[in-house]
This record gives sequence, C-alpha cells and structure tokens, in this order.
Amino acid sequence: MIDIELPDPPMQDLVLVPKAEQFRGQAAEPEAREPLRHRISIGGPVHRRIDADSTDDAELRRFLADEAADSDFYLLHLACTLRPSEEEPFTEALIELDLAQKDGPGRPIAWSMEPDRMTDPVELSRTFSLGPTLKFSGVGVDLTAGQQRTITKQEVFLEAMYELESTPSWGLYRTSSTQLRGLHRFHLVVRTPKDSVVSGTTLVEAKVQRRRFGVIPFTAGLADAPRPLTFELRNQAG
Repeated sequence: MIDIELPDPPMQDLVLVPKAEQFRGQAAEPEAREPLRHRISIGGPVHRRIDADSTDDAELRRFLADEAADSDFYLLHLACTLRPSEEEPFTEALIELDLAQKDGPGRPIAWSMEPDRMTDPVELSRTFSLGPTLKFSGVGVDLTAGQQRTITKQEVFLEAMYELESTPSWGLYRTSSTQLRGLHRFHLVVRTPKDSVVSGTTLVEAKVQRRRFGVIPFTAGLADAPRPLTFELRNQAG
C-alpha cells in the first residue's frame, strides 16, 4: 500500500456555452443561447510521480521495479465544484481527461480511477388490490387488499469510465434523491511510456435543466480566455 496526499488544486471558474447542435434548425430565443457563468469551476489536475522510493511496501516496490524499464506512473488529483442556481439544476456533468504522448508512438492510459462508482438506493412501491387469500407469485404469502410490496433499485450518481484507456472520464448524474452540487474530488493513476512527455487536456460538459427551455447541453471553457485546460506529465529525472 501507499499513502499519498496531494494538495487541493486551485480552482478556475468556467463558462458554460450551449452546444450549437442543440439549436440546429430551431429559432431558439436569444436567452436560451446565452452562456452561463459562475455555475461550475475546475481545479487541477495536480500530480506526483510514483516510483519505488515512494513507498515502503515490499510488494508495491517490486511491482514498480519490474515496470521501471518500460513505464512511469503518476498520481493525479482534480476537483470540480458545481454551483447550480436555485431553479436551474444540473442533470448531468462529465469530466474527461484526454491523454496523449508528445514525443513518441506510445499510449498513456488511466491505470486506475477513484471513485469508480457511487449509487443511491431507491425504494419502489406498488400497491396491489388483491383478495384476502390470493397468493402473489407463488411465494405463499397472503396479501390483503391495498397491501404494498417494496423493492429497492440503485440509481447511479457517479460512474468512472474508460479505465485502461487514454480518455478517462467521470460522469455525474442527478438522481431522485441527490442533487448535483458542491465539491467533487477525483483521483487516478496514469501509466505512461518510460521517460515520455505526456500532454493532457481536461474537458468538461454539463446538462442544465433551464426554467423556460428544458434540458440544454453545454460545453465548459475558461472564463478569461478561449483556450483549453491543458497540463503536462514529465519525468524530471529522465
């Protein structure tokens, strides 16, 4: 095992811009096309390289030593803050990292991701109008008129996607019991070809339930300049 604490990254405010295809062939009101500000911010990723000197765990040190000839590993931490307006909640949000090697044909991948999945339990009840001795589904239980049978399902609130690929992503979804708001933290280990330089781009998308216009999909960009959110992974010792 290895315990590494990374600092919270500084947050950058983003502007949500409606996707152009949402209004293709429609005469949408100008207000529906306006960007939304101060609804979402992103921090990081901040990162730290992991090598055999990072841990005292013998098994992990052997793994890192065995992989050292071909691969480097980095721990990344990023954060997202959602600030919905009172009457226009987020219905979905997507945080994606696009990883690419700058100096060769190798492929960096997300080796592991955290959190990987979070759900909310939801009770579903159905009321049956049955006779006093009618058996339900062969279970052998007598149900009286109006008695309820309750089952539970799981609604996905957060889900990691594309582990072991170059586009690791987290999807967040509003459920019947949980709103999309507040601070969310994400961690991943990235495996890169040995001594390579890796460029990364953070992509953010969201869907907002607008009061007058329904659910509208947005892309998010920096508020101060129309440039992508980029970062770089480089083995300084290489």
